[in-house]
Order: sequence, then structure tokens, then C-alpha cells
Amino acid sequence: MKKALLGAGAIVALAIVGLVWLSSEKAESAVVTADIMVNGMSCQNCVDKVMATLHELSGVKAVEVRLENGLATVKYDPALVTVPAMQAGISKLGYEVGKAGASSTPEKAHDCEDEAAAGCCSSKSPGPKT
Repeated sequence: MKKALLGAGAIVALAIVGLVWLSSEKAESAVVTADIMVNGMSCQNCVDKVMATLHELSGVKAVEVRLENGLATVKYDPALVTVPAMQAGISKLGYEVGKAGASSTPEKAHDCEDEAAAGCCSSKSPGPKT
């Protein structure tokens, strides 16, 4: 009888541990990418402030801010943070926020032959490559 009770107790304990473990796992949403135009940045300190502000938001996974073209590329979980929330954070720093483009893939929304070139192709009109 004691062995049966101990066996039943062990099964109950294992079931509780399993439930706790399963409930601690969170379903992760798909990570999407948004490109946000940031106007008014003039130096690396500006870039650093924008990056730090975006990184502080829950759900932001990665941030790249480029001074050359004023573009903040943000990978984020849309279940945890929205583009308007990111734009509001940037605006609070005193920068003007332009349109944002969102994509469900981590790739950039534009094709660029020479991304190191000032201005990149995002500011150029689309056309065939030569």
C-alpha cells in the first residue's frame, strides 16, 4: 500500500513539474522589420540616442540606425511593440519621424548595389539596374 501511494505521489509531482514547465514556455510571435525615417540626426551621438531609445522598448529585437540616410531599421515582435510606439519614442528625443515601412521578412525593402554610398538607393526613384 505504501509503495502504491509513493508511486502515485511521484506521478502527481511529475505532472505538476510538467505543467509548470509547459506554462513557462511562451509562444514567440514572428519577428518583423520596420524602416523608420528619422530626420534631424547630425552626428553619431544622435544615432546612439535613437538606438538606445528603441532598444529600451519591450519587443525590440535588433536596431540599426544609419546617419547617412536617416533610416532606422528595427526588427521587433508586433505582439509586444508597435511602430507608432517606436515613432513616439524617437519623437520624444526631438527628431522628426517620417513614414515607416513594415515587412514580414527581415530583408530590406529596397535593393541596393552599393549600400556604403551616401544616401543609399532608398532616396532614389526606383528603376532598372544598369
